[in-house]
Amino acid sequence: MNSRNLTSIIWLWFGIAFFWGVENIYINMYFIDPEVIPKAEQQAIYISYMVAFSAISNVVAIWLSGAATDACKNRMGRRKPFILIGGILGGMFMCMFPLVRLLPTTVDKVVLALILDCSLSFSGDFTTGSRMALLTDLTEEKNRAKTNGILNVPNMLGMAIPIVLAEFVRLNLGVDSFFYVGGGVMVVACVTSVFFIQEPAYDANQLKSFKECIKRSFTWINYNNNKPFYHALVGVALLSLGGNIYYPFIFPYIRDYMGFNGDMYTIIAGSVLLINIVVQIPLGVISDKRGRKAVYKVILPVDVAFLIIFYFVGPGNVAGALLIGGPAITFYFSLKIIMMSWMQDLCPENQRGSLLVYSNIADVLMMAPGAFIGGALIDYFTLGTGALFHPIMFLASAIVVATSFLILHRIPDTIKKIEEKAIKIA
Repeated sequence: MNSRNLTSIIWLWFGIAFFWGVENIYINMYFIDPEVIPKAEQQAIYISYMVAFSAISNVVAIWLSGAATDACKNRMGRRKPFILIGGILGGMFMCMFPLVRLLPTTVDKVVLALILDCSLSFSGDFTTGSRMALLTDLTEEKNRAKTNGILNVPNMLGMAIPIVLAEFVRLNLGVDSFFYVGGGVMVVACVTSVFFIQEPAYDANQLKSFKECIKRSFTWINYNNNKPFYHALVGVALLSLGGNIYYPFIFPYIRDYMGFNGDMYTIIAGSVLLINIVVQIPLGVISDKRGRKAVYKVILPVDVAFLIIFYFVGPGNVAGALLIGGPAITFYFSLKIIMMSWMQDLCPENQRGSLLVYSNIADVLMMAPGAFIGGALIDYFTLGTGALFHPIMFLASAIVVATSFLILHRIPDTIKKIEEKAIKIA
């Protein structure tokens, strides 16, 4: 990938990550803010509703945009038109979210929040199928995980800024302000980046129609030709299911259960995300050299162990939050990045838009049951206690994440496969 493309992709990844950071954090913060919903009417399940319904919108958008980008014959390119459209609409809907506060009852607020969250989620993920296909077009297997690791830096920084500044913004500027900033950054990043990214050339005569692109991905022949890819989707889904049992609640959990408010919240949240950023590039390089499967098999048991231990880290334990919670989150996202590169390797070149979306769908779709499982467990274990969160979600997450091994240990390691092909050719 040339420097111009890499710089533009980094900026695009940052802008979209910032957008999702605001969506993930500030919408959830709305439902534990007494100025929005009275304390007596707050429930963790409201967060589950937001995650679940927006996940459905995400899935539909990813599925449609993936096939559309494979069939696109626009002069701007195959991928860039969808990044442009999704970015503008997503930013506009995010700027409208503060309207929720104006409604009189909790029910009205939840309903409008669901409508706006689904709308901005659909628009935001209309960029996903196209940009993941574009990234795969622009990278090679031998440096793909490294590139994904590099992109994790702007991705995590984009997510980190809303997360780390959540308490500062809430206390000093009001929680509404970041919706305007997040929407604006999304629009600017998508509009500016598409004019600098240089897409690879393609033969328009070889492109199939939108209907054919969707239909082909469901055929038995396509399944037989790409069995490892389709089977690995189950592993992607299990990892996502396990992570989403706790991740939608983790930062409110740090504040309300562990008791880290104000500056201490900023330090803890920022440190956890910094650990994540520092680790991902080296792991990507190792994955490119040693293989996706080899690194996955080492990281999986380590992450499961940290999730289990984090269950026992009590309120006010700063060292436990950093030294146990930080690695638990970091290694989980390491697994996801490895899987992203693995799925890109397994996807056939002529179906990158149509098929890679199923990897995204398997990831996003599990946000709904994961969040409901987490929310239901939390509400059950806190019933009658007056608490809003409970660490039981980490034990449940560890169990589900561990089950991904049952599927993924059967999937071939693509790096080894590439090396074997090179040896045969030589």
